[in-house]
Amino acid sequence: IGNNVAKCFSELNKLGNFADAPAEVRKGKRNPFSAVLDAIAGSIAPIIPAIIGAGMIRVLYIILNFWIPAENSSMVVLNAVADAAFYFLPILIAFSAGKKFGGNPYLAAAVVGVLLHPDIVAHVSNAAGEWATFLGIPMLNTSYSSTVLPALLTAYVMSWIERGVDKITPAITKNFLKPMLIILISAPIALIALGPAGAYVGLGLEWVITRLNAYVPWLVAVIMAVAMPYLVMTGMHWAFIPVTLAALESPEGEMLMLPAMLISNLAIGASCFAVALKSKDSRLRQIGASSGVSALFAGVTEPGLYGVAMPL
Repeated sequence: IGNNVAKCFSELNKLGNFADAPAEVRKGKRNPFSAVLDAIAGSIAPIIPAIIGAGMIRVLYIILNFWIPAENSSMVVLNAVADAAFYFLPILIAFSAGKKFGGNPYLAAAVVGVLLHPDIVAHVSNAAGEWATFLGIPMLNTSYSSTVLPALLTAYVMSWIERGVDKITPAITKNFLKPMLIILISAPIALIALGPAGAYVGLGLEWVITRLNAYVPWLVAVIMAVAMPYLVMTGMHWAFIPVTLAALESPEGEMLMLPAMLISNLAIGASCFAVALKSKDSRLRQIGASSGVSALFAGVTEPGLYGVAMPL
């Protein structure tokens, strides 16, 4: 039935009055790497239309920018339209991951939204040189926009917190006390532990790569090009942005991150176009073609990663 799956699904739901159910966890032994990839893929698959749409709008913005300056009011709005799905990616992932892990997706999105709240961002970054704290515990000064791991970790831990809170709250108070306790417990954990944990993985990797680059730059370049899709997949590539910007200010330029990104973008884009040409699945052909354009002409590889590379 091709592209009419959604319509048929809707009609069947009306006939059977089926309720939404959380995705079942696969049975059997799996290695941790496969489990992590499955969690990422399962959480991101539902939001692929949003990031593909935003990626194509980014292509449109880049094309229009040849004739219309970025300062133009309409271009500023168009840029925000193209960027919103990626900036608020953690919230989209939290909602989807909440469903996958069997928790309440709305509560997961609400808690991850705290990480992106402008007051929190301003508070941790303007602490007069000191660490901002919550209940005496310091909070990491970092940006969680466009990241993946903090949202996944938060949604997973919240699924367990929700089960625990459900057991201790009386039935008569569940409507208001249960969601209140889940948010009240989860938000500090996300701010103090889970968000920084995801960020520290990227920061640690950035430290190792920059140290290796001082001794064997050719090897690091190869490693970075190979690893780039996985870094983008988990949002850890953002940890390298400060080092990249600092290098761009020097006469030598930046010779690690941007070349690796270029190679990765070309590889992902070419792979997507190959799938678009060879696949017999019409939907996959459409995703492959649009993702290839997004990767090669806009430098946005997330649609290709989550829509083509990971599922295959």
